[in-house]
This record gives sequence, structure tokens and C-alpha cells, in this order.
Amino acid sequence: KVAGIFGIISNLFLGIIKLIIGFISNSVSIMADAANNITDTATSALTIVGFKLASKRPTHVHPYGYARYEYVSGFAIAILMLIMGLTFAKESILKIINQEELVISNMTFIILFIAIVGKAMQMVVYLDFAKAIKSNTLKANAVDTRNDMISTTAILISMFIMRRFNINIDGYLGLAVSSFVIISSISMIKEVLQPLIGILPTKEQVDEIHRHKGKHQGI
Repeated sequence: KVAGIFGIISNLFLGIIKLIIGFISNSVSIMADAANNITDTATSALTIVGFKLASKRPTHVHPYGYARYEYVSGFAIAILMLIMGLTFAKESILKIINQEELVISNMTFIILFIAIVGKAMQMVVYLDFAKAIKSNTLKANAVDTRNDMISTTAILISMFIMRRFNINIDGYLGLAVSSFVIISSISMIKEVLQPLIGILPTKEQVDEIHRHKGKHQGI
């Protein structure tokens, strides 16, 4: 819950400041990046809902509990990432076909740098929580945050190049970033679907079951 609330607040803040600078600079890559951050606010809300549902006590209808809701939540996050990646691709292609003049100021660089630092902090927080409670959903959030950090870094570098050499590669950059997001989201979908479909337990899990079994007579 703490990680989810942190994600909602930080993503909303980063999304708004990037949205503002995206409008000012007329950059599709920054605007798409901002929209992605705002979408991440929804994924953080899904994280909270997923954990809430997963923590429900077993019932006679579901005697094994509701822990798999966490995988469903992770799957929803991956689908949102895929949709956003496809949206990036569409907007980037349109930008390549119909190029528009960019307005790149010093404030553009400052905002993008702040966003990169903010995403780095987010990733560390998510990974710490994921390791502490062994959460696939938070791992999915960490992967999404890493992708956001990479895309924003690429945008920052491209803005410097475009300003320095007076060229416009905004659409091509957006297409490259969206391709990366699409590939990552597909990989994440495969990962979270495996435990939902059912996979063999690891050797460590089997050994742990045998150890517990040996402590009780009659098993």
C-alpha cells in the first residue's frame, strides 16, 4: 500500500511537469512520456487494489486464498504498458510524417533531468519493496519505471542533439522508445501469465515442502 501511494503521488507530479514542458516545447516524445507517467498513476492504484484483494482470507469458495490476484494486477499493468507503447508508436509515426517546429529551452533540460532522478528513486523504492515482500506486481512496476527512466534519458539526449545541430528527430526517437516499451510489456505479460496458467514448482519449493512434511507424523 505504501509503495502504491508513493507511486501515485510521484507519477502524478512527474506527469504534470512533463505535460507542461511538452506543450511548451511542442514535443511528441515528451508528451508521450508525460502521458505514460500519468498512466503509471493508474498502475499504482491497481497495485494497491491488487494487494488488497490478494490479502483476503481464504473462504469456503476459495480455500486456497486470493494471492493470485497479485498476478492479475501485474497482468493489468503489463497491458496498460502495451497500450501506451502502441499509442507512442502511432503518435511518433504521425510526427515523422508531419514534422513541426520544436521549442527547446533550458527549462526543458531541467524538467527532464528532474524526471530522470525521480524515476530512479521510484525504481529503487519498488525494488526494495518487491524484494522484501517477494511481489511480482512491484517487480512489474520496477520494470516499467526502468523503461520510463531509459525513455526520458533518451529524450533528454535527443533534445540536446536537436538543439545543438538544429535537426528534428523527435518522431524517430518516440518510435524507438515505443518499440522498447512494447517489447518489455510483451515480455512482462508472458512472465505474469506463467503462474496464472500453472508451472512446476522449483527445487527449492519442493525441498521446503519435504522439510515441513517431515515435522508432522502421519503425512
